[in-house]
Amino acid sequence: MIAVTTATAATAGRLKCAPHRPRAIWSVVTVLVVGALGAGAWYAYTAAQLFSGSMSVPCEKATRFAAAQPLPASARNSECRHGQWLGIHYEAEFRIPREDFEAWLRASYPTAPSPHSCTPLADLCADIDMPADNTPPDSKGIVRRHLADTAKINAWTLPDGSLRVELSAYTV
Repeated sequence: MIAVTTATAATAGRLKCAPHRPRAIWSVVTVLVVGALGAGAWYAYTAAQLFSGSMSVPCEKATRFAAAQPLPASARNSECRHGQWLGIHYEAEFRIPREDFEAWLRASYPTAPSPHSCTPLADLCADIDMPADNTPPDSKGIVRRHLADTAKINAWTLPDGSLRVELSAYTV
């Protein structure tokens, strides 16, 4: 049997549901909208950091990408960033005593030319082109690019005799 209800002038246009139901529906809708807006804002913030190159990363990850040795224990005030637009790039900035810098540079890039003076840009500069085969093949024999194609190192002498070093590594 089908029940037919007729709307009266007093009930026309009103929903026939319990008084708490519309509030519950609006609460769920509000939570979903706020959650979607929050997720969108988080994604936009993360993407902006990535595209601008200001996303903080551990310095071990940056030096590994640059095919360099980990920073020595004497390195201080280290900050490392990651970015990606048309290519991938990592940047590391740190302070280090000159002797430790030279030892780290030789251990990281034994075949690279010695750093040269490049004023007014920096006191010492080194441009390192990575060999094309710097990424070993995986277990299936496929070479997946995980390392930089080029690394640039600029160093400035500080008043205390130590160096402020910027390492920039990227894919081409």
